[in-house]
Amino acid sequence: MHPDVEQLTRIVPPPADRSPRAWPEVEARLGAALPEDFKDLVDTYGGGVFDETIRILEPDCPDRDYDLLAMKEERAEVLARLWEIGPEWEHHPMGSVRFVLSVLTGEVRSEILYDLPAEEHSFDSNEEVLGD
Repeated sequence: MHPDVEQLTRIVPPPADRSPRAWPEVEARLGAALPEDFKDLVDTYGGGVFDETIRILEPDCPDRDYDLLAMKEERAEVLARLWEIGPEWEHHPMGSVRFVLSVLTGEVRSEILYDLPAEEHSFDSNEEVLGD
């Protein structure tokens, strides 16, 4: 397990019923390699939301809005526009899991995620959020 994911599990317990993804297949469908920390995060937690704020997309989520593969092109367009307008963009030079961990613990402060860090941490899986 990636060290950042391992550290995250100590402050936010993951769901008990997670299963690893077929990452080579997912990456082939996505057309890009994914970082190891992100793959470990999804294998450990699945898709869902940390502290009711940070959404983790997962491949093959039943809801298209939370499906990593379905949102690929839409997110690319949104991110391209964010780079153009500037003020809505924050840059944090770290991997995705380190960012989640750092925001949850208060090591990194975000103007966009201003409600974090929360006093208590939670993770709600897509199954819980979507009512599956």
